[in-house]
Amino acid sequence: MRRAPKETRILIYKKLIDNYKEFWNDSILVVVVPCGKVFYAQRISELEPKEEYNAATEFLGIEEFFCRINEEDLAHFREKALWSMEKKGKSEARARTALTTTYA
Repeated sequence: MRRAPKETRILIYKKLIDNYKEFWNDSILVVVVPCGKVFYAQRISELEPKEEYNAATEFLGIEEFFCRINEEDLAHFREKALWSMEKKGKSEARARTALTTTYA
């Protein structure tokens, strides 16, 4: 199996998907990834239980499920999500650098 690119790869414990299928099979899983449409969704019933998914190929844009979302709102929240993920990534990188410097 070809691995999904890092930006669109979604890692979820298989056991968690199995539980969702058992108890919330008719629900919709929404994920946020740092590229493409940013907001993706898929019906739990449509997901094959596994540990890794590709948001771009195995999920649909959130607007496919929630049709009352307008493009203006989606663009606004897409920008906020990307900013938040970028900020978190920089914080994690600083923490890794601090640990490397401390323990080197």
